[in-house]
Amino acid sequence: MPRMTSTEVDQALDRLGADGQTIADALVELERHPGYEFLSSAALTGETQRRWTAAKESVAGLWSHLASYRAVLDEARQVRERRGRPGQTELTELSDLLTGPAVVLGSEDVPLEQRGLTGPATVVTRTTLADLVASMNTSYRSVADLAATAQAVLSEYAKPLDELASGLTATETLVGQLGLAESGHPVLTEISDLHGEIDTLRETVFTDPLALAGQASRAERITARLDAARDQVDALGSFRTEAAERMRRAAADIESVGAAESAARQARERARAKIAVSLPTVGDSVATLRDQADFHYRRLFRPRVEGLTDEEYLWEPVPGCWSIRPRGAGRSPAPIGAGPLQRDDAPDDPEPAPVTTIAWRIAHLTVECLSMRTMNHFAGPPTHWETWEHTGSADEALAQLDAAYDAWSAGVESLG
Repeated sequence: MPRMTSTEVDQALDRLGADGQTIADALVELERHPGYEFLSSAALTGETQRRWTAAKESVAGLWSHLASYRAVLDEARQVRERRGRPGQTELTELSDLLTGPAVVLGSEDVPLEQRGLTGPATVVTRTTLADLVASMNTSYRSVADLAATAQAVLSEYAKPLDELASGLTATETLVGQLGLAESGHPVLTEISDLHGEIDTLRETVFTDPLALAGQASRAERITARLDAARDQVDALGSFRTEAAERMRRAAADIESVGAAESAARQARERARAKIAVSLPTVGDSVATLRDQADFHYRRLFRPRVEGLTDEEYLWEPVPGCWSIRPRGAGRSPAPIGAGPLQRDDAPDDPEPAPVTTIAWRIAHLTVECLSMRTMNHFAGPPTHWETWEHTGSADEALAQLDAAYDAWSAGVESLG
């Protein structure tokens, strides 16, 4: 190893002293990094816990190596201060300290069976100041990258998590306002699943952020699902508003019919009093109405759909027809129905009106034209298009229609 000159020694002492202070400042700055502070205080799990445990050991090693670095440098300064102009002995010692393997990294006992009679009982591991700094730099970069990665994940997810929680709360509030909490609608299951997804993501972000590093944003996927759920709730709200308006108009129509019926009875009584002849009773009129309805339904309509096949039932004569389809496959803005099949529909009547299949029309007759009116006018069983379970079978659909017509006909008959 070449011996250093006096000038080279002084230059090396100045440079190494400055490097030592730079290393100390870098370690202090590392420990003040937001990512480092988070990792130091959080209850970590998984991959992050494993890597942080190793990183803490690396940081402790860095401080220990810095102490060894300074100890060798202090020893070199003491040798340099012995004489104003160092002699050959001092220059040799200084060269050994500043460029030779003067830093002790550790010692290890040699097992008895591996020793010789004159061999050492302990092996000491040494390195140079330059090699020590190179090794420390590798460890420092590893810990710094770990802290920066953790901070990047926290920055990426902190705001989206708050926005997701706020959006989910707003959606649940709307569900409560619409009275959907006990409806059993599938969107409620999706909202519950989103709760779990958001809670799991939040826990991962704050306990194992490194598990998310380098992955596509989970927050974006959850946000898309939440937006879709909110759209469904908004659509249900529009249906509820429309249904309430329809019910209001229906109630007004019923009241108007009742008033007209009362006026007709009064006029009839006055006419009877004037002409003193026997006129048909209200019961006779009801029977006539029922017979006329039965004639059109059982004689004219029902034979035409007898033997209807499933293919004919679902046949779409033109593109873009409204029909009955599996849930999620609808071609309309807001399909309705509670089961695995739904009927195409929209909050407002589209312009132009779409062509509808036989399946769609039978369902419309069954639900809105017969079953819901039986419920409203004759205290029939609760029925609504949101809770109706549609069928893909022509036979089952006709059986539903027959049952709905029979219930309506029985209600009419009960009037007289």
